Amino acid sequence: MPNTVIKIFTLIIFHEGVQKQFVSELRRTGYRHYIVVRIDNEDAIFVPDADRRYYLLSPAGHQRPDDGSVRSEIVRKLEEIFRWA
Repeated sequence: MPNTVIKIFTLIIFHEGVQKQFVSELRRTGYRHYIVVRIDNEDAIFVPDADRRYYLLSPAGHQRPDDGSVRSEIVRKLEEIFRWA
């Protein structure tokens, strides 16, 4: 995917719409740590579980993307990074 742009943000940038709703929901449910990844101008929010593995948060709740997609690869990289953090 040569045209895919991936940026990992350490600070939440508040946008209109879905991300703001996600961040509000994250705060309400007590998540303190989360990572926003922007992939081709689309935001994905990842949250840690008890084992410090990161999961993509979607409107349906947690879902582990394991379909070989770009998000799936990002989750694997995040798990690698945070295993040693």
